[in-house]
Amino acid sequence: MASRRPSLPPPLASTVYRVVQESLTNARRHAAGATTVRITVDRVHDRLNACVRDDGQPATSSVVAGTGFGLAGLAERVASLGGTLRVGPRLEGG
Repeated sequence: MASRRPSLPPPLASTVYRVVQESLTNARRHAAGATTVRITVDRVHDRLNACVRDDGQPATSSVVAGTGFGLAGLAERVASLGGTLRVGPRLEGG
């Protein structure tokens, strides 16, 4: 029988949900040519890592930039729980 980990505290669970949700939205809007998005969430002791990666190219100037504060708001939300948010293109694409 597999052991069950305790559920996440509600503020952490909702923050992870929002990070993944916003990441998927941004991949759809800004990752030119993306065909795949990979989401991983790892929990090791008291640390939780969520990673969202796509296989698209960075947005070009022809893409209309968003008018919201999505990434800044997420960074603040993650920081309020003692975490960090890293965003940007990867050298290998995505």
